[in-house]
Amino acid sequence: MPGSAVYFGGNLLGIVKEVPPAKFEIIDNSSGVLRILKNGYTDYIVSLSLIGSEATIVAEQVPLSKLLLNSELDELYLEYEYKGKKESVNIQGVKEIELPYIIDQIILKSEGYHEKIVKLDLKPFGKEEINVDLLGLDEIILDSLPQGADVYVEDMKVGTTPP
Repeated sequence: MPGSAVYFGGNLLGIVKEVPPAKFEIIDNSSGVLRILKNGYTDYIVSLSLIGSEATIVAEQVPLSKLLLNSELDELYLEYEYKGKKESVNIQGVKEIELPYIIDQIILKSEGYHEKIVKLDLKPFGKEEINVDLLGLDEIILDSLPQGADVYVEDMKVGTTPP
């Protein structure tokens, strides 16, 4: 993708200037990590063992979206699946993260709370805000018909459902 920086073994090979295919020369046959990076897109990272004179790499870089998380929790983990691999991000102290826009669901977790699945409809380069309101393990939410029903636990009234 034009504007992407291409690194091999930690060394910058160059910046992609034209529409792919872009060509870069690696001086010696070796092994290393190929990184293709562009701001606003997912990083493409792969380990390579180069044998011979030419290799063709098809790299996919997906546009990112920003996710703003409003939370009062001291510790929060965000999990999602991308390209068949589960990813986990510690949100502690971080209120904004970038995710590939194709992520359609995340799981929010914190110790002492029920995990929460959140469906997403992210747009490329967009921004979405989520208010994190996890339910404690010692809490439940009841809806009832009729409304205003008394709630008992072991023959003891503990509350009334909302009217």
